[in-house]
Amino acid sequence: IKQELIGLIKLISFFKQLRHKKTLKETGFFFVNDLFNLVKYRQCILWLYSGKKVKLLCASGQADAGSDSPLSEFLSKLLKERIADKGFDQLPETEEGNIEYVRLEKTTFSDYKDLPEEDVKEFISPHITNIYLYDDETLLGGVWIDNTAPLLGMEEAVVIDAADALAADISRFKGQNNISFQSFS
Repeated sequence: IKQELIGLIKLISFFKQLRHKKTLKETGFFFVNDLFNLVKYRQCILWLYSGKKVKLLCASGQADAGSDSPLSEFLSKLLKERIADKGFDQLPETEEGNIEYVRLEKTTFSDYKDLPEEDVKEFISPHITNIYLYDDETLLGGVWIDNTAPLLGMEEAVVIDAADALAADISRFKGQNNISFQSFS
């Protein structure tokens, strides 16, 4: 029971701290680094989407995701292609016609067999969970979670709920003109 209580306290604390961040950069940095206290992963990256362009905003363990790094270039290209090929830029709806603000995509090495093998080995772990984030109008971006094992059960539920809160925060910052989606190069 003690471990379960500690886990619950960590979860409540994570959501409270996420809610109180003042900028998108601060929110993203917190999300990609502190989610690790709830769900273990190799790397977590927050990316933004606008005008059919992808920009990495924050990466766990790094002060700056860097738009010209090999990882940034690889992921930006890969995500743009997946968004276009899979229609992830379309708002997901429930059977009742309500908008889903998060969409989960789980992939493994076999999903990337068309990519150069050296890129897959360098940038992709055996299991990727990519969560696409939406507001009422559009795809906002997403969270790339790179892991050696798939997220299961409660881990997946925590990530989905955290991503839903993150989508609401990004939408709020976007509405406050606190971020510029037009600044993508």
